[in-house]
Amino acid sequence: MKVFGVMVVRNEADILAINVAHHLAIGIDRILIVDNGSSDGTDRVLEELGTSGRVRWMRMDGPFHQSEVATSLAREAYLRGADWVVPIDADEFWFAPAGDFRRVLEESSAGAFQAEVVNFIQARDEREARAEGLSRMTRRAETPIGPIERIAEQVEAREIAYVEILYPPKHVARASLAIEIGQGNHSVARVEGPTERTEKILCLHAPLRALSVLASKVDAARPAADLENYLRLAWHIRRWRRLAQEGKLEEEWRANSYDRESLDVFGNPHPVVFDPRLRDVVAPWIGGALPELPDEGSAAEPPLFLDAHVGAARGNRTGPLLAQMRPIEGWLFEPEATVLMATAAAALSAAEPQTVVEVGSYCGRSTVVLGGVVKAVCPSARLHAIDPHEGELTTAGSETRFEAPTLERFRDNVARAGLEGIVQTIPRRSFEVEWAAPISLLFIDGLHDYGSVSRDFAHFERWVVPGGYVVFDDYDRSFPGVIRFVDEVLEAGEYRRVLSVGKIVVTRKQDAAGPSDPEGSSERVRRQERGIEFLFDVLREEVARRESIVADRDRMVADLQRELHEKVAECNGVIRDLQAEMHAKVGECNRIIQELQARMARATAPEGGP
Repeated sequence: MKVFGVMVVRNEADILAINVAHHLAIGIDRILIVDNGSSDGTDRVLEELGTSGRVRWMRMDGPFHQSEVATSLAREAYLRGADWVVPIDADEFWFAPAGDFRRVLEESSAGAFQAEVVNFIQARDEREARAEGLSRMTRRAETPIGPIERIAEQVEAREIAYVEILYPPKHVARASLAIEIGQGNHSVARVEGPTERTEKILCLHAPLRALSVLASKVDAARPAADLENYLRLAWHIRRWRRLAQEGKLEEEWRANSYDRESLDVFGNPHPVVFDPRLRDVVAPWIGGALPELPDEGSAAEPPLFLDAHVGAARGNRTGPLLAQMRPIEGWLFEPEATVLMATAAAALSAAEPQTVVEVGSYCGRSTVVLGGVVKAVCPSARLHAIDPHEGELTTAGSETRFEAPTLERFRDNVARAGLEGIVQTIPRRSFEVEWAAPISLLFIDGLHDYGSVSRDFAHFERWVVPGGYVVFDDYDRSFPGVIRFVDEVLEAGEYRRVLSVGKIVVTRKQDAAGPSDPEGSSERVRRQERGIEFLFDVLREEVARRESIVADRDRMVADLQRELHEKVAECNGVIRDLQAEMHAKVGECNRIIQELQARMARATAPEGGP
């Protein structure tokens, strides 16, 4: 059984190493981490943790999409062999009261566990975040206050403090390609098996471990647009941002920290109780240096791919590279560029050599992102960009057209990106280049007819090292020659498809012993196929459920139409009866009127008249 942890972190330098060490010690085999734009040195902690084969991480700046990224990490964990996935926040410590976290998972037939969260409270004089501060979080509310549906209202009304609330439960789930993790890790969906509530594991939570942490959670300098999706549900963060603007964070801290065995909840003392569990859990890992992590696996494993929308180069900020790419002419779109960066990072993180070859550069759109990864991950490596720059292009349908030469524009774009020392420009056709050096990544994006793609591949492929990558662009029905050739390469068996995004296909070369992927490509593909089967089962259930809903709706509509028809007929009958009665009454009234008119005429007629 393999257990993977998944984390999305931001500015957690004081606590992250302790958290990782604890979770590896309780039996989690691997932890996959995304750093969302930390500025406090979290990335340096991650670099040190990443020297262990048990921690894989990447940096992804920009908007905070916690649920989406955690879901992608969980799916990546499944493909890497995980049987269980444990979503972890940096201030959360999973804990088994009986002492064996893994055994709880091993002995279960559940699809997911729903576990209680215990909020621990910090001493009031703990102003700045530090690892040792966790040892002072030895108090909690005697009984958490709920119900969950009313906690936001109660906190806003100043009736209770945030640390006293009945916190929504957290989840641990079986791995699945279809898994979905909700915001804050408070829900999971699309797992195989039922969700069971358990007391065998707990989530020990240190939400406000210092006054500075409360201030950092406000993240006042961060654009609101970056937090838009998160803030929609995170009522407590919205509250703290408002209090920060009003200058009331100190008052909020008093309400959420203890002194003399009580909180100061806006002038009202609320007692707390002693509970040493969090202190005892973290005690082995608190010290001046990073904990030594027991190693499993190779530190040369590739960095995270995540999925088509989140894959990125390890330790590299993708945002600036994509910004450099955008104004350059070309047809490489951002999801494809992101995966290209991830593949380059994987290739450059493996053993020697660290050489990247690009066949087809046009104006440098792909060159800039590839070169940027080379510069960030392995500055001693080089990107060899091969293109005659004569303006010859392959259009949809494999037709050829000519534009103005592109060499000058290409060199200007490379220089503007600061990559002149990284990119080796070779203005020739691929078959004119003499080559005799190992290649870790080959990107084929020249002319897109069958003959050109096969010629480019054949000229360089023998130099691609086992475990190296070959990436093909324009695997699209508009270019049938590319589809035909790539399919032939994959059918031959020496290369295995790793990932497909848009028009990009990533393949990896195997060696004589089989797939060279340290995580096991064949196992990854098997799990992917199993995951897809499960996803189809989920989709079939969803379709059946929706069809049942539609059928129920149709029956309801038919019943309503029948009832309406009956009511209309009934109303029409009543109307006819009323019309007949009215007609009779009108006739009777007319006779009475005629009779009255006749009597009036006789009464008013002159005497002696006719």
